[in-house]
Order: sequence, then structure tokens, then C-alpha cells
Amino acid sequence: MFSSSSSRLALALLAVLAPSCEAQTAKIFQWAFSSSSVSSTLGSCQSLDIKVTNWPKYTGNSSGVPPYYMRAFEKGGGMKTQMIGDDANSLHWTVTSPPGSQLILNVIDSNDSSGGVSPKPFTVETGSTENCVQDQAQDSFTIYSNSSSDAGLPPCAPWGLRIKGGVSPFNISFAQVNSAYITNVTTNQDDDAYTYINRADGGKLLIASAVDSTGRVAYGNPYITTTGETDTDCGSLVSSSGNSTELDAAAAAERAANKSSNTGVIVGATVGTIVPVLILLGLGFWWWRRRRANQPALDIDPDVHTLQPSPYMAEGPSGSSTVAHYPHLQSFVGKGVNPAHPEQSRDFDPYNMVAHPTTPHTSEGNRSSSVYQLSGYPPSSSAGSTNERPTTWNSNAPLVPNRRAKSQEAAGLDPQRARAGSAPRSPGEIVYQHQDGGVVRELPPPYLDRSRQETGDM
Repeated sequence: MFSSSSSRLALALLAVLAPSCEAQTAKIFQWAFSSSSVSSTLGSCQSLDIKVTNWPKYTGNSSGVPPYYMRAFEKGGGMKTQMIGDDANSLHWTVTSPPGSQLILNVIDSNDSSGGVSPKPFTVETGSTENCVQDQAQDSFTIYSNSSSDAGLPPCAPWGLRIKGGVSPFNISFAQVNSAYITNVTTNQDDDAYTYINRADGGKLLIASAVDSTGRVAYGNPYITTTGETDTDCGSLVSSSGNSTELDAAAAAERAANKSSNTGVIVGATVGTIVPVLILLGLGFWWWRRRRANQPALDIDPDVHTLQPSPYMAEGPSGSSTVAHYPHLQSFVGKGVNPAHPEQSRDFDPYNMVAHPTTPHTSEGNRSSSVYQLSGYPPSSSAGSTNERPTTWNSNAPLVPNRRAKSQEAAGLDPQRARAGSAPRSPGEIVYQHQDGGVVRELPPPYLDRSRQETGDM
């Protein structure tokens, strides 16, 4: 699966780092591809030339101690370590990761001194051949994170790692894009988890890889992007290894406590909002009931009846009721039918209160007239003009008394004189309705107060 040189290097790294819990490998040299035309996409089994030079920021003026090794961290995959040569000016590296892999590259020397991490990830695509590809996919020895890679890692926040399989203790390496350092930590015996406190640079991809005590490389490298500003202090927070069962139980208890606390806050906020509203509603209802109770009740006279307008119904000579016909207002009231005799398609006028027969109507057993005309107006004919408004007053026509006439009669007054004033009624007088001309007589009301009439009949 991987070369013997990779196994020897992993064991050497573990032997060096075992006495200490955490160590940081500083950059003392720098590396780069010899060709400037190398892009972020690499072909499988592609061979690339690499050169190592002094790093100006390092005061020791060293280019490292050969031989040199390339470590390729695969996102979600494994870590491949490959010796690339002894001559700092003539180093060669071959891409052995399967197509589709995303790589973070780091060159180290024989003393595990770092030449820095590549400034960007590289993507592997299918090359001219895949004969050299080493696929480390397996599930017997894996490393994974208990948080999502898309969540982001703030400064000083914990990043929990879990290891399944392998032989403890484990060496875990943390590499970050474009960083001068590689952080290496070793777990305690029998521990299969590690909690990393983020002290890395903000806004960069961070990846972790594990090797067990036999030199075997774990599969599934977890990765995450750091956020916020860089904070290397973090107070008393310290990265540490532990037992995954105990750590997961403690994390579950903390989540439950936070959920309970959040529930209490939500309930408290809800109660604190709803209770005052209910109190205000109760006070408002109480004030409304009290105000309503203090209002005086309306004294309604049971003898008072509501007037409902209705067309005047005159009583014909035979004792039947019908609506009087008023031909000269047909342009106003429209074409209608006599309610008493629907077969007569005649115009009717609700303002006619004194009945005179105008058109005979014969029915079975009754040949008396049933359509009447206002007193003083001659019967209309179908050939006559409906625009003739004034006519000669018929002094012999009976007048239907209205309520005022009844009251005047009860008071001993002559209703006809009361309507005409003190002026005597003479033949030939011209009556104009709703006009100021001649002697104006009072006309009957347009509607009959049937409710009071019925009350009076009772």
C-alpha cells in the first residue's frame, strides 16, 4: 500500500514526538516546483521537479538535511509520504494519489524540519497512466471529526477528532494551507480521541492526519476552514487527548444542558410577554363591562311603530283595494302592472290618493270598475297626452281625508277650508302641483301610514 521508506519515516517521527504531547515544526527552508507552469491541477502518475532553497526569514541559513520527503495530505483520504531525493537542486516527486483527490503538500527533511505548506490545494485528474496510483481507502483504521467540515472553526474553539482502529498511541499531524508550520501531537496510551484548540491562522483550510504506533496511516483525513482573527493565546484552553466514549458522553450532556437552558429562556420570554398582554386584555374587558353597566337604558315606547313607506291603496266602490292610476307620471315611475289586477298592464302612481274609475275591468261575477283616478283629474286615455299637467278642478269630487283632516275634523274645523285657507273654492280654479301659481290646495300625502292605520283599527 505504501513504500518501506514511508513506514520508516512514520516510525521515526513517532519516536521523536512520543516523549512530548505537542510539538511544532518550524520552517527553516522553502520549496517550490522547478517549473512555473505547474497549475493547480495535477495528472495521475505525473512526475514533477522540485527545488529546495534557503528561507530568508530563517537566520540559520540552512536548506535542510537530506534526504527530503514529500507529504501529500488528501482531503478525506490518507496521507502519502514519498522520498524525493538527496540533492536539493534535483528533487523529483510523482503523483500517486487517485484521480479526484485534493492535496495539501508539505516537504520535510530527514530531521522533520519543514519547508512549509503549499499555498493552495491541488486537484488530481486522470493522467496518461494510473499504474502508480496507491489507493489507501479502507475502514479498519480511520480518523474523523465529530463536527461538520462546513461549520467553520472560530479562534480558540475546540475541534474534536476520533480514531477508530489502529494501535495506540497515535501521532496526529495538523497542516494548514500556506502555513510555515506543521503541528504534531501524540495521544496518551489507550486514548483514541483528540481535542484540538484552534490557534491556527484564520480563514484557511486546516487538515488532520493520523499514524499509529506501527507506522500505519489512517484513512479519512478530516478538514475544516478556520474563521475569524488569529488568536494564539486562548487563555487556559489546552489541546489534549482523551477517550472517545467519555468525551462523547460529556458532549451529549453539555448539549442537553444547553437545550434545557434555551428552553427555559424561551419559556420565560414567552410567559413574560403573554402574561402582561392577558392582564391588559382583562383590565380592558372589565372597564368595558363597567362602562356599559353605567350607561342608562333606552326607554322605548311600545306604542311607537316604525313607519314603512308603501304605495297608497285606495278602496274602490266594490270594497276591493287597488293602486290608483296616475298617467302623467309614467315617465318617472316607469311601466308597471296593477298589483290588484296583474292582467292590466297599466302605469300606476303611488301618489294618487282619491279614487275615480278610469278604465272598466270585468271579471267573473264582478263588473264594477277597479281602477281609479285622483279627484279633480279626468280619466286618462291611451291616446291622450301624458304631458298635460294642469286640469279643471272638480269641486264635486270627494276628498279622502288624511290624518291632518281627521284631526281638524275632530277639533271642529272644516278640513276643506283648512286645506284651502280662508279663500273660497270656486269653479274653474286651476291647481298646480309643486308649482307657485294660482291658488294652491294641499294635496294628499304620497304614502299612507299603514302601521298607524292598523294600530287604529285594532
